[in-house]
Amino acid sequence: SLNASLSMLPDIEYVAEAIHSLDMAKLPSDDVQAILQQFPTDREMASVLARDTPDALWDAPEGFILALAAIPQCHARLRAMCLRREFGERVRRVEKGSVSIREACRSVCSSQALRALCGATLTVGNFLNSKTLTR
Repeated sequence: SLNASLSMLPDIEYVAEAIHSLDMAKLPSDDVQAILQQFPTDREMASVLARDTPDALWDAPEGFILALAAIPQCHARLRAMCLRREFGERVRRVEKGSVSIREACRSVCSSQALRALCGATLTVGNFLNSKTLTR
């Protein structure tokens, strides 16, 4: 339920500011995911907004919906926060793999044993080719 999910989040004003400013340091990935999973539908938002008056007293779920409705492009901002975090994680995985490839390339380029093997292979190939040309 939305009420149970809200109890796990920081103060709604704090959350709203983090979403508005796209501050990923203030809002952990799990919180962003939880908000996205509980994000109100357009119908739910419209229903709460239609009943909102200056003297209305709202429970936490409705207050949460009102806070989200006040954030321009709120759902898009939450998705952007998720994608930004996922992108960083993917880049770190690729970087880890590229380090291994760079190390392998350095090893191949600096290997004296490989250089000697290639030299011996070239010598044998040249010898075999020279015998083929003379026949």
